[in-house]
Amino acid sequence: MELSPMMDAAEIDVIRAFLKPEAVMFEYGSGGSTREWAKYVKKVYAAEHIAVWAERVAEALKDVGNVEILSRPPDMEAFDRLFPRCTKRGITEEGHLPDWCSPNFDATWRDAKEADRLAVFGPYVDAIAATKEARFDVVLVDSRCRSECALRALDFVDDKSVVIIHDWNLEEEGPIPNSNDHLKLPARKDLPHYKRVLDKYDVLCEVAPKTHPERCSRCGLVVLRPKAVVKNNGN
Repeated sequence: MELSPMMDAAEIDVIRAFLKPEAVMFEYGSGGSTREWAKYVKKVYAAEHIAVWAERVAEALKDVGNVEILSRPPDMEAFDRLFPRCTKRGITEEGHLPDWCSPNFDATWRDAKEADRLAVFGPYVDAIAATKEARFDVVLVDSRCRSECALRALDFVDDKSVVIIHDWNLEEEGPIPNSNDHLKLPARKDLPHYKRVLDKYDVLCEVAPKTHPERCSRCGLVVLRPKAVVKNNGN
């Protein structure tokens, strides 16, 4: 199976700028990008929530010695109980354009409490802890529960690390599940789950369609660094 990054040129260029030969990287999501990053860093761990895709990527990358795929399927019993009307496309099923239907089109998922989302994707979000690495130089978040993943990464990054969220500027548009209606959502960075990430991180730079019109189509990304923690010395 051929794998290539599903990203625009400007997005790839910015991510590469933070990759160094001695770097250890964690990726939420896996695929062609995983192969690409492995060329430039010491080690890549990639968590994947769709089991069949994790198997395909692991097989395709079996010749790449510095990649470890962590398969962490969602808890479908919790999903069916908490989100009975939500599409499974992108949850346990692969999504292929143009028939992609995002779970974000369902308000019960889009506006869900963090505890409910973690009931479904807790092991996936927590996969970063399973690596036994104390810190990561780069964490790329490019799959489900992006805000929860970015916040979980706080325990594994420092003031020299970066956390990168892909699809930061994506305005999802398409059919509402179980309906004939059409919906266009605000840019992901303006959704509540994404906004709270900025309570803990500062923005270093962004790639957006408006700022990179020739090299970024519609998704974009943001590069973040944890906010400085000012310790109280008693004075």
